[in-house]
Amino acid sequence: MRSTKNEISRILVFQTRPAYPLLLGGAARIAHTLLRALTENSAGVDGLFLGRLTSIKTIDRLSPSSQDWRALNITRMRRDSEWISFDCGYQCRSTIDFEAELQTLISQRPALVWGQLENSNSPLIAARAAGNPTMHYVMDAEFEPSCLQEMAST
Repeated sequence: MRSTKNEISRILVFQTRPAYPLLLGGAARIAHTLLRALTENSAGVDGLFLGRLTSIKTIDRLSPSSQDWRALNITRMRRDSEWISFDCGYQCRSTIDFEAELQTLISQRPALVWGQLENSNSPLIAARAAGNPTMHYVMDAEFEPSCLQEMAST
């Protein structure tokens, strides 16, 4: 990814589950590791990891304790009644208003829209149709073969 002196290239990662560090599965950890490396080692690259919350109770149940922050690369947390955001070298944000926020972020023309896990295909198709470069990350065989074939065909 190239950026000029004053230009920031944004990588948008999304999943329809809570984002790292609320969800610490393998796909989220790998996305975190890759996105953190890209934002720390590439001048002019900014990252955002967006996830879905189903209720505000999810925040209280999944939020890491402050004793775990260092191990999870968390330097700051912000929250309100519908979202929570962590600074992990880039922004990790999980929100109840996921679809609307995802559409807003896609309309801002990020350098890359990276979707992962289930239900990522439709937003990636829409992002590609809007002219955004896209990547569908599949870590393992969490999907039915027909779903994998659909992803590969788009």
